[in-house]
Amino acid sequence: MKIKHTGELYLGLYSENQNSLMNINGSISKPIKIIKENTVLNNLDYTIICDTREKNIDIILPNKCHGRIYNIKKLNKKNTVNIISENTIDNKKIYELIEENKITIQNCLNKWFII
Repeated sequence: MKIKHTGELYLGLYSENQNSLMNINGSISKPIKIIKENTVLNNLDYTIICDTREKNIDIILPNKCHGRIYNIKKLNKKNTVNIISENTIDNKKIYELIEENKITIQNCLNKWFII
């Protein structure tokens, strides 16, 4: 669905008191998947669970996606998950998840930040 509006637009779903750009009274669903291979993330991804029992996994982050958020979790202590950005993730090109670790990152002006 695309909405074009020239003034202020507020979206309220099951909401009587609209106090933000979007209010939802009820549950929401976000995409989640388990990966076992190297993966390039895109606009359809949100939560990525990394099963590293068999090998290391590289995750490549996209560029030009201002505001996008990813949650990445490593299931196993064995092997590593390397999160790789052409730009930076908190001033690093590669961020490594070790042990059973997780990270939430958000893109701002083509740089990724741990939040």
